[in-house]
Amino acid sequence: MTALVPTSARALVKGHARAGELVAKLDAVAGEIRRVSLDCFDTIVVRNVAEPVDVFFDLARSEPFARLDFAAKLRVDAESRARSLATLRKGSTEVSLPDIYRAAFPALSDAEVAELARAELEAEKRACSAFAPTIELMLAAKQRGLPIVIVSDTYLSEPELRELLSACIPAEALAAVERIFCSSEHGRSKAAGLFKDVLRLLGVAGRSLVHFGDHAVSDLAAASAEGLHAVQLVHHTPVVESALRTHALATGLVAPEVRLERGLPRPYAALLSEARGLEEPAAELGYVGAGPILYAFGHFLLRSLAELRDAGARPKPLFLLRDAFLPQRVCSELLGADAGPLVSISRFAATAASFRTREDVESYLAKSAGSGRFEPIVGQLLLPPHIAERIIKAAKRDRQPALEFVRRVLEPSVVAEIVARSKAYRQRLYRYLERHVKLERGDTLVLIDLGYEGTAQRQLGPVLADELGVTVTGRYLLAARVPGWEQTRRGLFEPSSVDDRISGTLVPHIALLEDICTSDDASVVDYTEAGDPLFAPKVIAPEQYERVKPLQAEVLRFVREAEAHFAKSGRRPDPEAQRIAALAALARLLFFPGEAELAYLEGFRLDMNLKTLDSFELFDRQQGLEALRRKGAFFTRPGMKTLRTNYPLELRGAGIELALALFTQRRFSLNLGHDELNLRRESLSVVVAGATDGGVTTAEAHATHDGYYALVLPVSKSFRLAILFGQRYSYVQLHSIELLPTKALYAAEGDDPVLDASSAATVDGMRDAGGGLFECLNESAFVLIAPTEFPESTSGVACRVVFRPVVERLAPAAE
Repeated sequence: MTALVPTSARALVKGHARAGELVAKLDAVAGEIRRVSLDCFDTIVVRNVAEPVDVFFDLARSEPFARLDFAAKLRVDAESRARSLATLRKGSTEVSLPDIYRAAFPALSDAEVAELARAELEAEKRACSAFAPTIELMLAAKQRGLPIVIVSDTYLSEPELRELLSACIPAEALAAVERIFCSSEHGRSKAAGLFKDVLRLLGVAGRSLVHFGDHAVSDLAAASAEGLHAVQLVHHTPVVESALRTHALATGLVAPEVRLERGLPRPYAALLSEARGLEEPAAELGYVGAGPILYAFGHFLLRSLAELRDAGARPKPLFLLRDAFLPQRVCSELLGADAGPLVSISRFAATAASFRTREDVESYLAKSAGSGRFEPIVGQLLLPPHIAERIIKAAKRDRQPALEFVRRVLEPSVVAEIVARSKAYRQRLYRYLERHVKLERGDTLVLIDLGYEGTAQRQLGPVLADELGVTVTGRYLLAARVPGWEQTRRGLFEPSSVDDRISGTLVPHIALLEDICTSDDASVVDYTEAGDPLFAPKVIAPEQYERVKPLQAEVLRFVREAEAHFAKSGRRPDPEAQRIAALAALARLLFFPGEAELAYLEGFRLDMNLKTLDSFELFDRQQGLEALRRKGAFFTRPGMKTLRTNYPLELRGAGIELALALFTQRRFSLNLGHDELNLRRESLSVVVAGATDGGVTTAEAHATHDGYYALVLPVSKSFRLAILFGQRYSYVQLHSIELLPTKALYAAEGDDPVLDASSAATVDGMRDAGGGLFECLNESAFVLIAPTEFPESTSGVACRVVFRPVVERLAPAAE
């Protein structure tokens, strides 16, 4: 008689297991069982796409399928029709490949069916690879003398499934397989009783088998119901599952060809199943979030350098600090050697070294003078203090400060000073470069950065070509469409592969990835005569970089483990699959991160690298929520004085539908006005009282967020406003009362002054219940707004009252 398994061991084997626990689950019942039963798909083998349907897009390009125009959608429809016919004819939904093909094309010959089946089997072979933890389990079972049976819900036949496994898993593991049971051949699925057939044909009792599979119903519940020991393989934690779902969402937004011309690639799902420690927030953000982006970027960079060498160039890569710090470490990890020097060439330094002519100065002023930030501009132009102060004072006294500033900067003596100082700066930069890279005429200097427009390359490229005789090219994560970009730069994401509107949607918020990739160095502003870099004071607190270091460590762990995983499986994702996965990962990170990722990034700031003390907060969820309540989603509109760089994160925190709406509006250049965002309105009576007369009017409040409404009214010093809340509500919550220039109503946060006017408001007939909640004691209850202080404005002033209806006033019952 078989000894009973101890209670602790039974508890171990029942239920669920992660990838690294499978052998332990087997050992817990090794003394009781006589065989091991395994599911096939997503257990022994995993696909490199998200769903089985995604295999059909590759399949549709095969010769026999293309000849019939047997597209992916038609393949899905054919299977559904075949299962419906099988239910009518046999009372079972189980079908074979011939059943599926003839559901779409009834007149197919046996030879044509065989040709289609062969193509489908080959497509599955390309899509599938062995799942290493299950292979380890199979070898452990063989070592313990336990035969293996495979029980699969599949439209493949036993010979077809065996051939697929032969192509995907080690021969040693396949040799341990005693029998294969396919639902298509037995006429019922695992949930419908296939395990009964398995036990009958093997002539054994259920308790002599342990079954492993990934499906809660088909594997865990169905096997348990027949008395088998059952273990569900749980591939991912809930956090990773959520990340995979939002990654699929992002893929659909940034890669329109997916599920139109090709399947949805999921090259890292098996890796994420095997990886340990992904419950930590740093791992979610670094390993799961940024890891696929930097991994694909690293491979792209190494391929690019190899292509340059193959074309006869002498590429010398320079990784530009600070944002290329992590890409350099990723490339070095992939190479197993130093990938190239890290150099301190900031936007400030590149621009300062580029002024050779009056036209260069004019080009810079055309982009910058309109900002009115004259102090940073004269610093960038390298003007000495006595000249800079004279120009700024004169500009500020003029009625048109920007024009006067430009006029004075372009005086011949000032331009000559700029050009001379830039030349000297350039010589110091050259001495710095000589210490890191030995440049010879004819070399190709490869500047590596995250992108977008490649300021350092744009500014220094012509200078280095003319003065040193070297070609300068750029390699970026994101390469902008600039004139002649094909000849001067390449990007993992570039105009040839990414819609300009997608780039335009992502680039404004790339600060998040920059913060993850950066080093803890300060921004370089100059070089000594000997070529030593001189740095500006650090702007970002050291505590932030202490939080960045674990993220970077997780990215590098992803790179190492991905390389080991693909080397072991022998199925490395192709560059296009890497690119699509990386693009979707970037979109997900910037627009649809998870709660733990948001919490980890809270308080991060971005240094602008322009020899100023400027830095911007990435996001502030509480401020974003307040802005949503006051203004609705329009608070994210780009403005000249952006307070924070990553407003989508604030919308994500308030609701994924808001982040999704913002993404699609920008992705597809949708021109939506305030009236289209929400149709909910509240009509309120407002008394307008002037010095000598007054009257009652009706005003409409527009819904914003969280049940709040914004009532916007024109206001001036000559009249007061009384809002008759009591007519509509028994209880109302007042959020804010503000005065602002009319032009600022739907501009970005911080563009214009907003005055808190709550002190100018009084209530009548309203009881303060605390927390901004008021009880309207009668229908005449009102809020009176009589401001005495107003913001400066040339467009008029508006009063914005934000409130939330809590209890509507009931109409009196009819007599």
